Amino acid sequence: MGKSGDTALALDLLRKMEDRKVKPKVVTYSIIIDSLCKDGSLEEALSLFNEMETKGIKADVTTYNSHVGGFCNAGRRDDGAQLLRDMITRGITPNVITFSALIDSFVKEGKLKEAKELYNEMIARGIHPDNITYNSLIYGLCNEKRLGEANQMMDLMVRKGCHPSTVTYSILINGYCKAKRVDDGFCQSGKLNVAKELFQEMVSISVPPSVMTYGILLDGLCDNGELDKALEILDQMRKCKMELDIGIYNIIIHGMCNASMVDDAWDLFCSLSLNKGVKPDVKTYTIMIGGLCKKGSLSEAGMLFRKMGEDGIAPNDCTYNTLIRAQLRGSDISTSVELIEEMKRCGFSADASTINIVMDMLSSGRLDRSFLDMLS
Repeated sequence: MGKSGDTALALDLLRKMEDRKVKPKVVTYSIIIDSLCKDGSLEEALSLFNEMETKGIKADVTTYNSHVGGFCNAGRRDDGAQLLRDMITRGITPNVITFSALIDSFVKEGKLKEAKELYNEMIARGIHPDNITYNSLIYGLCNEKRLGEANQMMDLMVRKGCHPSTVTYSILINGYCKAKRVDDGFCQSGKLNVAKELFQEMVSISVPPSVMTYGILLDGLCDNGELDKALEILDQMRKCKMELDIGIYNIIIHGMCNASMVDDAWDLFCSLSLNKGVKPDVKTYTIMIGGLCKKGSLSEAGMLFRKMGEDGIAPNDCTYNTLIRAQLRGSDISTSVELIEEMKRCGFSADASTINIVMDMLSSGRLDRSFLDMLS
């Protein structure tokens, strides 16, 4: 019952047990505490924890893990770490779940040093890391562009009998695609060799790439001008009957627009709802509007902007700024003013790129200074 999320009913049953002089066991409290923590009711969970301690029911590692996980999920990693120290002081041995939750939390907060210290501690205690532990550390190393160490960590997990999963490979491929180190030939430097090799490796050992994995690789390919390869992979995905989401199509449409293939991007955009069964979102419209603006088709971009509203898709700040910048570059000041006023009514403001264009136009005398006041 606690696991089904009906925490209130579980608490009510706990009170009825007490009324009938039935002493709850630690597992009863642990289930309810776990449910409270997953609901985000940490203070209630702590209160119940203290209650069971007062009644002489000793918490076990499962009880503590629920609390540690709850604190970590709420961003209270220091409180979670303190619980680890408390349980050790009480002679309760933490397990891989305890350490993995804390390591993941520290990594997500950018505290990789502290995460590695916890990793070393669990090793010293004879606790074997699992995929979750390794994936968290690999993610942290990739975020700090320490890709060599991330690869070594994956090699270590293999040696320790942990098989890299789709998540592991996706993290590493993303790390390589986002790195900017020219000497190692990573995606952003124009060389996709390492990311491609990782992708081929996971396929060869029967680790199935997810849609997210494909999306990461497609994004890297498109960013580096390898649109043909990206389209080839997209075709493979379709042949495999993969359920492609709008995120995949956004990557391809964006890649086409960047490759000056705006007409092809438009054809794909128009085919989404008709043939692909995928509904364009605000990002799709914004990308396509940007592509039309880049091509110089401002009239078509404006019509698409209005159509997205008719289709029930509300423009966001990026949509407005994309169109405003294009109108400014085209010296259509009156349309720019209308869009800025509309954008402000919607609660959005000019971004840095838009302000930079305005400043350039002011300095060259192409805009009146009152225009800048309107942006503020």
